[in-house]
Amino acid sequence: MSVALQDMPFSRCEMLPTYAARIGCAVFCADFLTMFLMNVACLNTRWLPVLFFGLFGTIAFWIFHNRTVPSIHPAYLSIAQQRRLALLVLFAAFLLAAARLPYLMEGHLHHLVGPVVYDDTWHFQEINSLVHSVRYPAQCSLVPNRYFSLYYAPWMMIAAIYLAVPLHGFTVKAAFAVGCAIYQFLLCLTLLYVGTARGRSRKHLYWAIYLIACWAGMESFFSGMYYLRRNPGWLLVSETPIHFPPLLTGILWAPHHAAAAVALVICWHVWDRTQDKHWPSVLQCSVLLAFAFYSSVFVFLGALPFAAYYLLRTARANYKAILGVTCLAAVLIWPLLWIYLGKTQDVRFVFPFIKGIDELFPYLASPQFTSMHPALSSVIGIFHGMAAAFFVFLVFIFFNFLLHAIALMFEGKNLSLDNIALASIAIGFIVSTYFIGFPEGDNYASRGYIIPIIVLGWICAGTLPEIRPRQWIAFGLLLGAFGLLHEGFSTCKHAMYIARTPLNARYGGPILAMNQDRHTRTASSSVIGAALAADPDLIYYVEKFVEGGKGRLVVADRQLECLGPHGPWKWQRLPPGPGK
Repeated sequence: MSVALQDMPFSRCEMLPTYAARIGCAVFCADFLTMFLMNVACLNTRWLPVLFFGLFGTIAFWIFHNRTVPSIHPAYLSIAQQRRLALLVLFAAFLLAAARLPYLMEGHLHHLVGPVVYDDTWHFQEINSLVHSVRYPAQCSLVPNRYFSLYYAPWMMIAAIYLAVPLHGFTVKAAFAVGCAIYQFLLCLTLLYVGTARGRSRKHLYWAIYLIACWAGMESFFSGMYYLRRNPGWLLVSETPIHFPPLLTGILWAPHHAAAAVALVICWHVWDRTQDKHWPSVLQCSVLLAFAFYSSVFVFLGALPFAAYYLLRTARANYKAILGVTCLAAVLIWPLLWIYLGKTQDVRFVFPFIKGIDELFPYLASPQFTSMHPALSSVIGIFHGMAAAFFVFLVFIFFNFLLHAIALMFEGKNLSLDNIALASIAIGFIVSTYFIGFPEGDNYASRGYIIPIIVLGWICAGTLPEIRPRQWIAFGLLLGAFGLLHEGFSTCKHAMYIARTPLNARYGGPILAMNQDRHTRTASSSVIGAALAADPDLIYYVEKFVEGGKGRLVVADRQLECLGPHGPWKWQRLPPGPGK
């Protein structure tokens, strides 16, 4: 009775992370099951919001009623401290969500706005494919005679919001901004929930938040030198195909990848805390695993070694339940596996990835840098070839994770065998990013390392000492997070620029009016033909299907299209017809 009474007051901030974790679980499960049913049953797109909101309501009621995500009552945090932490996390999530505010203001500004975050350029077309296809499997908006192919489970909620609000002026961009904001609040609070539930002390929790979410490593150094020297060359030096951003940057840039990581974290937490692993736990965890797989294959791969180690360690006690989750997750994943296959152009991992210093730090080897620093050109010439550049990479990651390295060097001998194994797996993944890469962007490193950095940061946080309120300590912590602050300031500055500056003064108005029109799925050829002849990249900002699609595709475009279901999956292929 007392536990039930403690769960009742929704207004208490200390309960907010628990509710967010439960709602987040319901959203993740509804996302995947909606994606699964829409594709497998080849349903008309109009059923998408009905399915999503119906599934979300049912699953949320079940989770809250059965408390499959249990309440937390940490003894090491007072009610006031829990409230302050929740408010701090809410403020951080608000800042993340506010970055995409120009998308909501587009109609009020009366001009077409560009992407606040560069990756959103393709995300607009991903949502476009999901909401304007007549039926599922969806067709690709950039290549209309191909099927849409990507890890897109989290976008089902955004597609459902767009289709459920058929108001003039509510564009794909507006729905995307709303959906990203919802995810950012849920992800941040869910991680706080798990951290609070698993933390051993205030020191452990606070250090974990700093190491995982705020520590920016070498980005802080390069950003600091940029401001000190007022030389943009320092920011160019930091541009490497192997990027390790703080978690908050990942949540801002790629909420779908972050959602995969949070789904895996909450899945592990629920599974580990459940004593009797009956079918409800098996079902919930299986759906969360399938959601993570179709939210980010990179995050899933980064988490796989940790999952294998954990399952091997617990297999003797829970082998039946583990077998059940493995089989059920595989059954849920298999029918949609075609979305990663059948590309019309080869899109795959690259091995070996980095072959020299010129590929690791392109700007350092550029004529522009060597002409300005001739003395350094001979030094850089020493590190020629894969082995020499690998040594530079090891030095780079040592300083990039300097606080982690200090914690492990001085306190690593006191770690348990499990923590040593998990830390080794995390370090192994980080090192592997030198040898394994992806041709478009740095997704294997920057997205795949989300789970490894959560694990490594959590382990190192337990070994670091208590923080004393000293000015030099505060200054040192600020320096360690300065790269994150610079990223936030730059994003805010760019968002303000985007809001003030029309994307295309000549064609932006007609394209915006077309995007705001909710009565058509296709763009007017008279307007689009002239616009695309003048600027072919404007197709990324047309939120309708364009006849003929995009003429010249880049690698990032190729990731969004495939030949569709074939082989054992061909039963999902839609027959030719209107809109296909």
